[in-house]
Amino acid sequence: MIAKKILNLLSRKEAKKDDKLLPFLDINESDLQIYCKRLFDAFAFQLKMKYKRDLALFVQIDNGSKSGIRYKIKKKAEGTVKGFPDVMILATRLDNSQQKTFFVEFKRLSSYKITEEQLEMQQRLNLMGYEAYTTNNPIFFEKHILLDRIQNFILGNDI
Repeated sequence: MIAKKILNLLSRKEAKKDDKLLPFLDINESDLQIYCKRLFDAFAFQLKMKYKRDLALFVQIDNGSKSGIRYKIKKKAEGTVKGFPDVMILATRLDNSQQKTFFVEFKRLSSYKITEEQLEMQQRLNLMGYEAYTTNNPIFFEKHILLDRIQNFILGNDI
């Protein structure tokens, strides 16, 4: 499988052109992730109500961003990997015939920095057959990742 770099990153100038993105210009990465988690929760709740069971799960990955050498040494010993995405989303088909894991690295909209380790990890995950995304755009998260990729996978419409 060829590695896909699934990056959707907007500059501040680009984001200012979209009225829907204006409220996100000055929020930090954590608040963007919390907003996207709420979008996910609403999405997962609708699926659960319709199909009477959980079909997707959003999991924050503790990748040891706290400072302090002792903390970082401990996290590395526990298995923390530099550059690993912020979130994984687990999904299953309606009939449980197949499961899929999606990874998302969130960046702040106004200014973002992607490390070499993050780019390498995204490529590595994609080469392994996962879908790994980097985005600072909540609209992309909702429309492409949640609705196009995850929902279509769950419903079997991605074939």
